[in-house]
Amino acid sequence: MINFKQRKYLEEKFKNWGYSPKTLNLNESFDFVHLINELKSKRCSILMGPSGVGKTTLLNKIIPNLNNATATVSFKIKRGKNTTRNVELFSISNDSYIVDTPGFNLHEIEIPNYYIPQLFPEIFNQLKQNKCRCKFNDCLHLDEPGCVIDKNFERYSFYKELIKGTKNQNYQSQGD
Repeated sequence: MINFKQRKYLEEKFKNWGYSPKTLNLNESFDFVHLINELKSKRCSILMGPSGVGKTTLLNKIIPNLNNATATVSFKIKRGKNTTRNVELFSISNDSYIVDTPGFNLHEIEIPNYYIPQLFPEIFNQLKQNKCRCKFNDCLHLDEPGCVIDKNFERYSFYKELIKGTKNQNYQSQGD
């Protein structure tokens, strides 16, 4: 359980990354009612994240009498157990659905590296707010000439690792 100060720090951090974080305490009925109303206002919402963080536990609270299987975090491997094995779609109102997904533990990304910049709002927002474009359409925002991205953002080193990892992965798979 994190305290108020830690929660505010994390909320601000995710906002700076370009996300709109939502935090809730399931012991506070206002937080839970607000979450359910927000989910019902959307056509489809997806619960996704690492194994063992409580996605299915939350879904069981959202949908009374669902009782999908859950498990505690494994002390042996120090991470969540993959209890949810399939992606499932549930109706939460006449026009709203929620998707439960299996958790993940590894950070292997098997997508072409040119999609990775789209996963970082910090890059998208710079291009949109500054109304600018890099010199080359296939710019990966590393060391290309004519790149207009200010690389001074918190997750840039993580971004570079992802790009370089997928470059190696794509190169290796082409050589097989």
